[in-house]
Amino acid sequence: MLVERYDMIRWISWRELRKIVKELEFDYLLLGGWASHIYINEEFMEMTRREYIGSRDIDFGIRSLDLKSWEEFLKSFGYQQINFRFYKFFLFETGQEIDEKTANRYPMHELFKLYVDLILDKRAKSNVIFFDDPLVLLSFSRGFRMKKEGIYLVIPEVLLTMKINALEGRDPEKYLKDILDIIFLIEFVDFDEDLLREIFSTYLKNREIEIPEEIKYELRILGFDGRQMNFLLRNLKIFLEKRGLTVR
Repeated sequence: MLVERYDMIRWISWRELRKIVKELEFDYLLLGGWASHIYINEEFMEMTRREYIGSRDIDFGIRSLDLKSWEEFLKSFGYQQINFRFYKFFLFETGQEIDEKTANRYPMHELFKLYVDLILDKRAKSNVIFFDDPLVLLSFSRGFRMKKEGIYLVIPEVLLTMKINALEGRDPEKYLKDILDIIFLIEFVDFDEDLLREIFSTYLKNREIEIPEEIKYELRILGFDGRQMNFLLRNLKIFLEKRGLTVR
């Protein structure tokens, strides 16, 4: 179900991401599901003849000093703010952007609510409490970014660590999505082993990972048979346990 839902809305989120980065005039790092998609997609398509799933939301790592500029920028781009999140409404079938007043006239199943989340490098003085992550600070301070498809991405060693850290307390759908991203990052990305070990040793919070049974359904929808699934899950287990994690 997850893959099928994401397939239906990813083009709206991807289109919006491209529009945003085209207009940006300050530093950012793309994080989360879209960063995973960009790292994974080319080799995934060679293997499966279909695109890898994207992301419902758009996640940026930003400098706290730029927070006010980001807030002004996103609001000028038509986003509304609720606490630390920014959102827009789109019609599910057509991808047409609509304002909130218009959205209130439609049933929820006809709408797609796209969120943009900002993750700061450090705490900022603000009336709203935003999440900050030391891995964003690390990435800015050490230049840990890579440009692909015209977009600045956090490097894969940091992205994988963030994905594993995010699993704790995750809702079931996002947990499944993160596990899929972790599987295919491990499968298709060549990591700098020394750097990965350095980052894991300092920043990894979650060292126990449970693989939900539902992952097999999602892998089947993505085109993998039983033998291929077992290969991917075995590789995941070997990769993570070799680096000190427990996989159940």
